[in-house]
Amino acid sequence: MIPDGFVLCGGRSRRMGSDKARAPVGQPPVPMAIAVATVLRGLGGRVALVRRGNDGLPWRWADGSAVEVVPELDGPEVHPLFGVATALRAARTPLAAVAPCDVPDLTVEAWAALVARAPAVAWDGERVHPLVAVLAASDADRAQQLALAGAPARALTADLPRVALPPATLVDRDDPASLGRGPVARLLARVPVRDPAQRRRLAAGERARLRASGILDPGGDEG
Repeated sequence: MIPDGFVLCGGRSRRMGSDKARAPVGQPPVPMAIAVATVLRGLGGRVALVRRGNDGLPWRWADGSAVEVVPELDGPEVHPLFGVATALRAARTPLAAVAPCDVPDLTVEAWAALVARAPAVAWDGERVHPLVAVLAASDADRAQQLALAGAPARALTADLPRVALPPATLVDRDDPASLGRGPVARLLARVPVRDPAQRRRLAAGERARLRASGILDPGGDEG
């Protein structure tokens, strides 16, 4: 059985400094949440984003078609398990695969290993990654109750089998340094323009082009 897949995009992105779900990864760059969703889509099932609010920017697959977005449950505080509860409620399959938007190095093979043991949670050999998991859709109410109680995310997956995945696939890309040089900085490095005003205009134009694709570049250097 192929589970529905959901990418959690409701965090505060404090380390990134801007919405990490929209941070650029890959070449050509795509929003990080789309990179994670594309890998999940490789399982062959339905995939959606779980999102708080609407910033007016597009969410599109590589072919230009719209990505399904599920509004996250409101809660008194921001908590990742509200996103998980939303995903489990929105699932049309008995199991649902969930992942945060900042793990773009996950692979289809990693997801297949989790599905084979499902319900199950990812483990890198040292620590559990409770938001990278294949969960029972029937646990939606429990996830919401744990969120309301302020329990840690790991409380939801504490009793699940752990599936060992390569640590490199579970790296959190949650700050600009972890993403490397962004597309704005790469463009400026290629163009021999020294005048600061011209460079700022060039950077602004590139940022506008990226925004039209739903991308925010937190590491763009205008200098």
